[in-house]
Amino acid sequence: MVLEIIRIVFGFAFVLLLPGLALTSALWPKTKKMVLSEVLDILKEKGAGDTAIVGSSDDTEDIADFLEKNSIKINKDSKFVVLVGELEEGEQEIDKGGRTIIDLGNNVDGAIKVEDTIDIIERIALSIGLSVAIAPLVGLVLNYTPFGITFESIFASLSLVIIGLFSIYYKRIQSWNTSKSLS
Repeated sequence: MVLEIIRIVFGFAFVLLLPGLALTSALWPKTKKMVLSEVLDILKEKGAGDTAIVGSSDDTEDIADFLEKNSIKINKDSKFVVLVGELEEGEQEIDKGGRTIIDLGNNVDGAIKVEDTIDIIERIALSIGLSVAIAPLVGLVLNYTPFGITFESIFASLSLVIIGLFSIYYKRIQSWNTSKSLS
């Protein structure tokens, strides 16, 4: 009885969470903390004592709080600008005159691009949704192989998919750390 409950819990996690989590991790390897640290590193490297934050995203407050905790003041007229999210209609033109622009939304040409990420709630929701899509696709492929659909073949195939996607995540996060430390 206890073993069946444990098997059901781990089985659901293995089928309905891990494949999607591996894929979302491979697609968005950075966490929000990594992105904020990257922005802070760029600002400190440039010698920013203060910065301006432009954008209409909920992340604006998170970034402002993080920067202020790390002794970067928020000033509307600073020569250092962090662009957050997509720009609104009136914000399409950012005065670049002498400003260092760090762009999280990929809006402005010539700005320092920082790869954005997704929140933990988005990551979990995508993980479950993608797992619901990945597991049946693996079963469909197995149906046309000589192995057929058995417990062992499903377990092995999903294990290979999960290991493969997590290895892509590992390679992406390693290359990001390496390129960051070299620059």
